Amino acid sequence: MSRGRYLSLVLPHNLAAELQSEQLAQNFNAGTFPGPNWVSDTLTAAEGDFASLRGSIAKATTRTAILGLAALVIAIALGKVNPAFPADWGKIASAVGAFLAALGAFLQFSPPRETFKGNMLHEVTHSLLVRVFAALGIVLAAVGSLWWQ
Repeated sequence: MSRGRYLSLVLPHNLAAELQSEQLAQNFNAGTFPGPNWVSDTLTAAEGDFASLRGSIAKATTRTAILGLAALVIAIALGKVNPAFPADWGKIASAVGAFLAALGAFLQFSPPRETFKGNMLHEVTHSLLVRVFAALGIVLAAVGSLWWQ
């Protein structure tokens, strides 16, 4: 996730989101909104929101990796996974799917800073990532469970 790309998107997105308010739209048309410090204040807040979003992704990935390693250790202990066994693409697809679905779930457990309407860029990005990871994970897990050798 590119910091520069995120910051280039945050101003137009957040301005459009704020102009959905009728009062702010009237103030915008009257020339009184946004204020002189709106851009710098929005970018300062966006820096923090971006760092928080990246931190949430890092925490969710770490938790998911720990969960995946625990599952791998259990599978090895039960004799279901061994380097001597041929690659089972169904198991691999299921494992990757479970990893992605868990990543989406753990990401959902660490929501971003909430705003009144919930439509600022960091909130939209977080929600999109949760849905993408969960959907891809579910699809891959289903493909893996239906895999026939």
